[in-house]
Amino acid sequence: MRVRDMTKELRITLRARNNRLIAARESLGLGAREAAARVPVSYPVLLKLEGLKISPLDNKGVWRGSAVRVAAYYGSSPEYFWPEVVMALVEPEKTVEIDAMDVAVLSSGAGSLLALPDSSDPEADLIRAIDSRRLHDLLTTLPEREAQVLSLRFGLEDGVERTLDEVGAVMGASGMGASRERMRQLQASGLAKIRTQIKKTP
Repeated sequence: MRVRDMTKELRITLRARNNRLIAARESLGLGAREAAARVPVSYPVLLKLEGLKISPLDNKGVWRGSAVRVAAYYGSSPEYFWPEVVMALVEPEKTVEIDAMDVAVLSSGAGSLLALPDSSDPEADLIRAIDSRRLHDLLTTLPEREAQVLSLRFGLEDGVERTLDEVGAVMGASGMGASRERMRQLQASGLAKIRTQIKKTP
């Protein structure tokens, strides 16, 4: 009986991108060109930041002005959009060691940091990847408005996923309404806290 040689090298080409940055832009309903004009930053630079083609740091290790402006426009810090696992992939040929949690983030898109170009909704993927009982426990650790936004946004109570505009409308009907941008901020804050809790739990 011949056993096939399974030791041959397998080469896979992945095209990484910063989905956290792209999701922030798309949550505002903006195309890249429109977002570049609003930030303001040049259109080619924004595309390179989203596609991890350039580092958000200058040669002295200081955040580039373009990265700071983009992050501020989306209501967060550069560190949120470029955590260590993302920074390690800015140089495409660089070999890095990452822990098991980061492997899961990179391979599944569950952390909304990186994904293949055809990734549909990495934010929803994070929620779907969590056991329902654990997700309920995680939501109870969040401030009420953040928990409610996530519950409405991803259909955790009724199975109906909603847009940020729809979430704002529902919360408005209950006297807790706010702008679409505020809904986006609450969603981002709640998801960031959930990711932090996941990383803390072995």
